[in-house]
Amino acid sequence: MAMDEMYTPSGFTRWDENGPHQYGPQRTWLGSTKQGLTPERAFELLRYYAAPGQLYPAMNSGDTSDAWLIIKGIPVRNLGKVEHHIFPEALTIVNTTLKGHALDPGNVFRRIVQDGDNIYVETTGYGIGSYREPNEKYAPDAWKSLDEDMRDRLNSLSVPTYRDAFASTNATDIAEAGGNVYDAVRANQADLANAYHIYNQYLFNNSIPESNWP
Repeated sequence: MAMDEMYTPSGFTRWDENGPHQYGPQRTWLGSTKQGLTPERAFELLRYYAAPGQLYPAMNSGDTSDAWLIIKGIPVRNLGKVEHHIFPEALTIVNTTLKGHALDPGNVFRRIVQDGDNIYVETTGYGIGSYREPNEKYAPDAWKSLDEDMRDRLNSLSVPTYRDAFASTNATDIAEAGGNVYDAVRANQADLANAYHIYNQYLFNNSIPESNWP
């Protein structure tokens, strides 16, 4: 699929590369083959992290999800529905906006990439819809947060997910973080990770390695 084409439910149409919004490709490290991670395993999890705020896995082309604008880990606006197009052989999921989406028409390519021993999730977004400036400003951070949550899930034996930490974050935690909800949740996540690690060491006779994130 060429990046000079717009993927729509009815097929391909040309798009203007100088159009209102585009970003990426940006990569987030998920893990290493040395840790036992495979591109295929990462792709199966990507089905659950194809779009921000997604409630159900994207199993088949044509599945739809509500896509949310998420800032600092908090869903702030339902942008509208996207349709998922699944390409297992390319380890790729394409999210295409549907009518009524705030950024329609637009695409986001989500794919798993292996570079040496390292495995990444890569995101590229573009479109000819509205809200160029807020989209280019907030979208990369929103995808990075989702990617980190995905990485947490891949390492969930010893690392709690962002959602786990969010559920245990209270007003005091946020105040201690200077009012920054994202930093407060991440701090709680680190605390939970340490507790999980100690507990897992006890359960598995010290066989759980420390997470090795670059």
